[in-house]
Amino acid sequence: MGRKKQDIRLGARPVLRWTLDVLEAQASFTQADSNRSQALYVHANARATLRYVMARDPLDDTPAVAPAGDPGAAGDERSR
Repeated sequence: MGRKKQDIRLGARPVLRWTLDVLEAQASFTQADSNRSQALYVHANARATLRYVMARDPLDDTPAVAPAGDPGAAGDERSR
């Protein structure tokens, strides 16, 4: 192999390594974003399931705890 070809091949390795690092970082970011989206979905589903089990509207996003000073405002609706 000629010296010129060898210099070109050795010089390309850092560029290829940098490109590989960038692609790996992008893939890791995409995976992390996907994991976050999945975690948010699972959390929202768990909250809706809990509200359903508590005999509340799963889609209603109001707090299930009564505000301080008003014990009957958001309390147990079954007692009404």
